[in-house]
Amino acid sequence: MDDTDTPASEAFAAHAQTYHRFTLAVKWVLIVHAALITFLVLYFATSASFLGAFVVGAIIFGCGAWAMRHGLSQSSERESATPVPVGEMRRQAH
Repeated sequence: MDDTDTPASEAFAAHAQTYHRFTLAVKWVLIVHAALITFLVLYFATSASFLGAFVVGAIIFGCGAWAMRHGLSQSSERESATPVPVGEMRRQAH
């Protein structure tokens, strides 16, 4: 019997995909918040102009978007979509 077609492995694969999408969404939300907070602090709490604060916020957003496109969007859950037996995990830990 092939273990890859069991309901448990399908549930694990669905959970891994959901977790990966959730972590991607959290990373994007954090990038947007970092850019927005930087813009607001520079615009309201310093002598920077609207344009200056906007440019710095856009640079921070651009850096975050670049990072997401070049590796930050990967998660360890996507690489291990199949469950590892408990005995194998213990051998890898030692």
